[in-house]
Amino acid sequence: MSASSRLPPELWDSIIDQLRDQPGALKACSIVSKSWTARSRKHIFSTVEFKGDLDIVAWQNVFADPSNSPAHHALTLIMNHRRGFPVNHLSSFCNVTRLFLHVHPVERCPAPLAQLYGFTPLLKSLHMTFPILPFNDVLGLVYSFPLLDDLLLTGMPLAPDAEFIPLTSPTFSGSLCLAVFMEMRAMVDHLLTLPGGIHFRELILPWICDKDMPSMMDLIYVCSGSLEILQVLNHTKRTFTFVSIGLLWLTLLVEGTTLHPLDLSFAVYLKSIVFRCGAANLSVDWITAAVESIKSSHLKEITLHMPGDITARENAETQLSTAVYAQWMALDGVLVKYLTTRSFKLKVIAASETDRDAFEARVEHLLPVLFAKKMLEVTTRIVRG
Repeated sequence: MSASSRLPPELWDSIIDQLRDQPGALKACSIVSKSWTARSRKHIFSTVEFKGDLDIVAWQNVFADPSNSPAHHALTLIMNHRRGFPVNHLSSFCNVTRLFLHVHPVERCPAPLAQLYGFTPLLKSLHMTFPILPFNDVLGLVYSFPLLDDLLLTGMPLAPDAEFIPLTSPTFSGSLCLAVFMEMRAMVDHLLTLPGGIHFRELILPWICDKDMPSMMDLIYVCSGSLEILQVLNHTKRTFTFVSIGLLWLTLLVEGTTLHPLDLSFAVYLKSIVFRCGAANLSVDWITAAVESIKSSHLKEITLHMPGDITARENAETQLSTAVYAQWMALDGVLVKYLTTRSFKLKVIAASETDRDAFEARVEHLLPVLFAKKMLEVTTRIVRG
């Protein structure tokens, strides 16, 4: 009698489940016996990634019959390719809840997104990056998943050929990251006109140029009844810069801008807010105005990501202009007043790995009162979601 037959199947399943983060051990278990194969496959194929056309061809060759493939185990599907999708196999990925899609146009001919419309009825999370794609194709894909509530879009959509009318209205009750370069206005307009409305609990809003501000305010306002977490990532800067969101790297020429106040008075249910400032020479008045406008009594956390060029300089305090330094002093004063009436600390995070002692010295210089009163929590490690 084998060892596997002397113990209840439920116990072996539990043991295999404990190996879910050890691919090598799972693969070994999958060839021990037929009774172990199904449980091992559940974890081995929980995430399926197609890095390119060769991966798609290999999958189709190994699993010639889609109905007998392990695709139904996949909960996360990652597709990073140039020309097409495994069309004959898409329906077999029927339990996918998270889709990471990186689309490469080839010779200005974008991939046929229509093939992906609604391919899985359970999809809740879509992270999509696309250098250039037709506006209507992107929206058509987004609106084809009725349960979608987590959305990240990064790219440059082409102008629509005709007005887009969505056939369905997703729930949109999760999180939104909208980085449509160079501006997000057109995409936001369609979100705002959905018949079911939008009720995001979290907004992650990259602030690339001055045109983004009205769109950001509209999203904050329309989600004010549900918004709990807000992240504002300010990249406004007159220079060439690399921006990384999701899987896509873009080189941008961003125009200098006069920053407008960010009014958060509408978001009365805010629990957490994150500010990210792109450069040391950039105004932080917008952060000061945003903090002063907060009316939420539910707020439990404020996080400030320090500019990367501040954390990289040995003598950052000597390279800040008088005007910018004065703005940091004003921000320090406003945060002191705000946090004095609260029971939490400001979290200050380095934009890159750096020497902790040196970073603390820079934080002390820019936020002296907060530092002296120990009203901030300093860390040099970024926690990635």
